[in-house]
Amino acid sequence: MIKINYIIEKGNNIYINNKTHIQTNFRKYIETFLESQLTTFKGRVDAIKNKYGFHKLIPIYISHQLCFIPLNNLKDYELVYINIYEINLIQKVKNKTLIRFHDQSEIIINKQFNSIYNNYKRALIIKS
Repeated sequence: MIKINYIIEKGNNIYINNKTHIQTNFRKYIETFLESQLTTFKGRVDAIKNKYGFHKLIPIYISHQLCFIPLNNLKDYELVYINIYEINLIQKVKNKTLIRFHDQSEIIINKQFNSIYNNYKRALIIKS
């Protein structure tokens, strides 16, 4: 399995690390990982909400290698999901945020640093 730094969803298409294109949406793609754990996307989200009290931008914990934080409102056309376990650096760049991963690849997000950083820190408390 490839290391997943981030997934961008546009409509019914996902782009993994801006290299791999799959014609599906994020939820269906993540369901393939969760089925092997005998759970569902909805089940995982509900469990995280109940256990940690999160109400919006719910992190999606899959394993000790995969935990995604959504960076957008789920109603947006383009959604970005970042794997918190691959983050090496989060840095403010003007009014945007640069995220560098362990493999030294980067993505610049058109969102305030504090919002992304707080969402990242909040997701780190989730353990299996």
